[in-house]
Amino acid sequence: MTELTLKYWSKLADQLIVISSLLGRLPLSIIGLFLCKTDHPFTSNRHYRQCRSSQSKLCNQRLIMATLLLSSRNDLSEYPKIQKQYEHFKSLIEELRTKSLPDHLIEHINLEIHQVNTVSPDELKVLIKKAEAKILKQIENDTKIVTKGYYRNLWLPLGMSAFGLPIGVAMGSSLGNMGLLGLGLPIGMGIGILVGTSLDKKAEKEGKQLNWETKQF
Repeated sequence: MTELTLKYWSKLADQLIVISSLLGRLPLSIIGLFLCKTDHPFTSNRHYRQCRSSQSKLCNQRLIMATLLLSSRNDLSEYPKIQKQYEHFKSLIEELRTKSLPDHLIEHINLEIHQVNTVSPDELKVLIKKAEAKILKQIENDTKIVTKGYYRNLWLPLGMSAFGLPIGVAMGSSLGNMGLLGLGLPIGMGIGILVGTSLDKKAEKEGKQLNWETKQF
């Protein structure tokens, strides 16, 4: 099979995966047919079960969908900040490919990747931010897998409001000086960081933490 033909069938297999996500899953045996015939890189991906084409004309042994890859964006060379953001998002997708995720989550990720692959650089900054938020929220809700420092960032403001303010009010009331209200905030912040860090360590120990951290660009 020529390199040009291989690229054509590989691209077609990618599109079938996206279409299956959009239409509620095409028969996965159809996707499997293209994957098996073209030595598509996803056939070796651990999200797929080995395709035994010798035992079935359409490789109808069930294939678990794999996440797509982000396209190489040569058009971002003039946008260094967006390029850094894009590479960071790419590292998230690569990290997710190491996790065993349910099919519906992989479909959701594929839809977001497909949109990021097809938009112009001008739209990319906002779209990547939205895609990251949607993907991470869905994964956290369905699998309890979180990013590095997730619970620390969550509990820091919670500690200030849930613990810091009441402590400040208690101190101000007992000393007859409500100006001391602000003294409770750093105490609450410290409690929040302590609780959040403990939960982050627990998530890492249980294999529920991604080796990836959210960044602002």
